Amino acid sequence: MGARVCITVAWAEGQQVPAEDPATVRIDLGVRVKMRTVQVAHAVVWLLSGTAADVAKAEAWAATQPGHVVETWPVDIADPLGAARAKVIAG
Repeated sequence: MGARVCITVAWAEGQQVPAEDPATVRIDLGVRVKMRTVQVAHAVVWLLSGTAADVAKAEAWAATQPGHVVETWPVDIADPLGAARAKVIAG
Protein backbone atom coordinates (compact mmCIF):
# COMPACT_ATOMS: atom_id res chain seq x y z
CA MET A 1 0.00 0.00 0.00
CA GLY A 2 2.25 2.80 -1.25
CA ALA A 3 -0.56 5.26 -1.87
CA ARG A 4 -2.02 7.38 0.89
CA VAL A 5 -5.51 6.46 2.12
CA CYS A 6 -8.15 7.88 4.45
CA ILE A 7 -8.28 5.69 7.59
CA THR A 8 -11.52 5.37 9.55
CA VAL A 9 -12.48 3.42 12.66
CA ALA A 10 -16.13 2.34 12.89
CA TRP A 11 -18.30 0.42 15.35
CA ALA A 12 -21.96 -0.22 16.09
CA GLU A 13 -23.67 -0.26 19.46
CA GLY A 14 -27.20 -0.78 20.67
CA GLN A 15 -29.41 2.15 21.59
CA GLN A 16 -32.86 2.09 23.17
CA VAL A 17 -35.65 3.91 21.32
CA PRO A 18 -39.41 3.94 21.96
CA ALA A 19 -41.22 1.10 20.19
CA GLU A 20 -44.47 3.04 20.26
CA ASP A 21 -45.48 6.68 20.24
CA PRO A 22 -44.69 8.00 23.75
CA ALA A 23 -47.50 10.54 23.42
CA THR A 24 -50.11 7.75 23.41
CA VAL A 25 -48.84 6.03 26.58
CA ARG A 26 -50.44 7.00 29.89
CA ILE A 27 -47.27 7.51 31.88
CA ASP A 28 -49.34 9.43 34.45
CA LEU A 29 -51.00 6.07 35.28
CA GLY A 30 -47.67 4.30 35.66
CA VAL A 31 -47.65 2.67 32.22
CA ARG A 32 -44.15 2.36 30.83
CA VAL A 33 -43.23 3.07 27.25
CA LYS A 34 -42.16 -0.10 25.45
CA MET A 35 -38.61 0.18 24.15
CA ARG A 36 -36.66 -1.64 21.46
CA THR A 37 -32.95 -1.84 20.71
CA VAL A 38 -31.57 -0.59 17.40
CA GLN A 39 -27.99 -0.69 16.18
CA VAL A 40 -26.44 2.76 15.75
CA ALA A 41 -23.23 3.11 13.76
CA HIS A 42 -20.41 5.41 14.81
CA ALA A 43 -17.28 6.31 12.87
CA VAL A 44 -14.25 8.52 13.34
CA VAL A 45 -11.41 9.49 11.04
CA TRP A 46 -8.07 8.15 12.25
CA LEU A 47 -6.11 10.00 9.56
CA LEU A 48 -7.21 11.81 6.42
CA SER A 49 -4.07 10.79 4.55
CA GLY A 50 -2.24 7.83 6.07
CA THR A 51 0.29 5.19 5.08
CA ALA A 52 0.47 1.44 5.67
CA ALA A 53 2.25 2.09 8.99
CA ASP A 54 -0.65 4.32 10.08
CA VAL A 55 -3.15 1.60 9.14
CA ALA A 56 -1.19 -0.88 11.27
CA LYS A 57 -1.30 1.52 14.24
CA ALA A 58 -5.06 2.00 13.82
CA GLU A 59 -5.62 -1.77 13.59
CA ALA A 60 -3.51 -2.34 16.72
CA TRP A 61 -5.62 0.17 18.63
CA ALA A 62 -8.93 -1.17 17.25
CA ALA A 63 -7.94 -4.69 18.34
CA THR A 64 -8.12 -3.47 21.95
CA GLN A 65 -11.65 -2.10 21.50
CA PRO A 66 -14.49 -4.65 21.15
CA GLY A 67 -16.36 -4.36 17.86
CA HIS A 68 -14.18 -1.64 16.33
CA VAL A 69 -13.04 -2.12 12.73
CA VAL A 70 -10.57 -0.17 10.61
CA GLU A 71 -11.50 0.70 7.04
CA THR A 72 -9.42 2.46 4.40
CA TRP A 73 -10.83 4.68 1.67
CA PRO A 74 -9.41 6.69 -1.22
CA VAL A 75 -8.41 10.17 -0.05
CA ASP A 76 -10.78 11.75 -2.59
CA ILE A 77 -13.93 9.95 -1.33
CA ALA A 78 -16.73 12.42 -0.61
CA ASP A 79 -18.00 10.90 2.67
CA PRO A 80 -15.65 8.39 4.28
CA LEU A 81 -17.52 8.44 7.61
CA GLY A 82 -20.87 7.72 5.97
CA ALA A 83 -19.32 4.88 4.00
CA ALA A 84 -17.71 3.43 7.14
CA ARG A 85 -21.00 3.62 9.10
CA ALA A 86 -22.91 1.95 6.25
CA LYS A 87 -20.33 -0.83 6.01
CA VAL A 88 -20.34 -1.55 9.76
CA ILE A 89 -24.16 -1.72 9.90
CA ALA A 90 -24.26 -3.99 6.83
CA GLY A 91 -22.04 -6.39 8.72
